Amino acid sequence: KVKESLETCIAFLQATGGSFVQKLDDSVGRMVLAKYMEQVLLMDAGALGQGAVSRGIQLRHIDGFWKILHDLTTTDPFAHVSAKYKKDLAVGARSELEVAAASMDVSVLLPLLKDFIVSQLGEEHIADTHAVKGIIGFLEAGEIYLVDLPWFAANFPESLEMCSVVAAYKALV
Repeated sequence: KVKESLETCIAFLQATGGSFVQKLDDSVGRMVLAKYMEQVLLMDAGALGQGAVSRGIQLRHIDGFWKILHDLTTTDPFAHVSAKYKKDLAVGARSELEVAAASMDVSVLLPLLKDFIVSQLGEEHIADTHAVKGIIGFLEAGEIYLVDLPWFAANFPESLEMCSVVAAYKALV
């Protein structure tokens, strides 16, 4: 029920405020989610419970909160990803990734990669033979592209193809 209420809030924010919560004015972003539900959407915020969620989650946290709820309630986050991108890694690719991981900031890379896989690869609009590095290099890590981060540019394997991007993610976790 919490996830359903949260999805309703997100849908309303998207419809009225543009591209998710990142564009909200600071004063609006600081509004507590429960207060927003009750005063703006005229919804019962009881689904959020009485704990930290109802008192501490602000609208600026809604995207991260939804991702956490989604991760906790989804057994396979890649269930809706096309099979085209779920092939096994090529011979030697796993060890190449493990070596590269030691020189990369995987705490930055993994959330971006997972979000990209889940949000973009449900459809087959990217060729499975394209290099993963070239595709994800333009994901934003804060205000900079991955490709502009020295650890990514120097270490992410050039030979890794999109057909095995899910397996690559799993190997890096």
